Amino acid sequence: MGSETQQQPLAPTSVPLQGGDDSTPDEIHPEEDGSSPEIHQVPKLCIFKLDKDTKLVHDVYTPKTISIGPTHYKNGKLRMELVKKEYACKLCERLGGDTGIDQQSFIGSTVTDFRNYLSIREAKIRGSYAWDTSEITSDELIDIISWDAMFFIEILLKYNEAVKEGNVSALDNFLKSPESKIELMIDLMLLENQIPLFIHLYLCDKYEIDTKSFILLLSTFFNIEESLACRLDKNTVRRACHLLDLRRLMETGGEEKTKITTEWVQVDSATTLTKYGVKFRPIRGTGMCSYNFTRSKLFFHLLEIPVMHIDECWLSRVLNMMALETGYYLDFDERPICQFIFLIDCLIQMFEDMQLLMDSKILIVKSPRKMEVYEKLIKINVGKSYICPAIGEHLYNETNEQRIFCCCEIIRQVAHWALGDKTIDRLFFF
Repeated sequence: MGSETQQQPLAPTSVPLQGGDDSTPDEIHPEEDGSSPEIHQVPKLCIFKLDKDTKLVHDVYTPKTISIGPTHYKNGKLRMELVKKEYACKLCERLGGDTGIDQQSFIGSTVTDFRNYLSIREAKIRGSYAWDTSEITSDELIDIISWDAMFFIEILLKYNEAVKEGNVSALDNFLKSPESKIELMIDLMLLENQIPLFIHLYLCDKYEIDTKSFILLLSTFFNIEESLACRLDKNTVRRACHLLDLRRLMETGGEEKTKITTEWVQVDSATTLTKYGVKFRPIRGTGMCSYNFTRSKLFFHLLEIPVMHIDECWLSRVLNMMALETGYYLDFDERPICQFIFLIDCLIQMFEDMQLLMDSKILIVKSPRKMEVYEKLIKINVGKSYICPAIGEHLYNETNEQRIFCCCEIIRQVAHWALGDKTIDRLFFF
């Protein structure tokens, strides 16, 4: 896995954070329309297109069912526009209730109000996309964003209601069919298929859905562990650029930076580490950033790794989160998902390594076709030299080499004591 030929990064690793305004995230902005201030992330170039070479390696970046946002809205194969408008109108009806107002008039005025809100923030919305959106007119952009955002909130509400009532079978086919819903869940978490999160949060405020309720709706629809989703506070949620970034924050626990202070060094495979006295232990109920290595005074050393549920959506979700980290988060310590996947990439060199992690209850593979899962895992880092930047220079840099050997000294001493002349020369440290 680690020996693949290095190619160009998945996305630009030095994306200039410009566009939109110069406000900082979570700053209070007086609204241009005179309404009360709001707190939200002002995203800048956080949604970008991926290059064709990357898409040839992994076919997990392009939507198959639905287009969200302006990137793929002209794709004629993604035919759900009528469904979007139908669900958007149902969302408007929720707000109208039994007010006695003519339903069509109320829907029209509600959509108009939302469009006005988006129009005022058009520059911020365009500034979220790291490509030229000038070919899309203002009316087109507002149309796309308004229908997509309202559709998304309505399917969350509708699906949650059906689950509570035990009546999922009554939903439309794209929500009740397991295969169709999986395709929809995958498409909604694609980097190219995003709109700024503050738009969803505005609708939530409009429909009196607080932050915790919104997170629970996401947890129900996307099958996210509740303990994982609900550990984010309101400010952390509002810091997210978009839905994919919010899902990433659920994995990282909202931490902006990891504790790693040096570049990574190569880790031996799981089966090799066991020969050096390393035991593996799963950590449950946490995201991808809770791994830890304990140097023991006894015979064994302990490597604790978060439990990974490998389902149909996992590969696509992880690769898109890695693409986001690479193109948007410039510093290595702001890329915890990339760091974690690099660790897994090192540990799984053969099928026996994956089997060891499954036996340790670290990998929970739902598919009966384990070999197919293994083949996907060993290809996950193909062409992604950005995951461990300048690792070759780091390993042969004299200063870093001394620091690595210094960090390894305690383990080396224990290894000499336990295993004779065998030593662990390559491990990772926090």
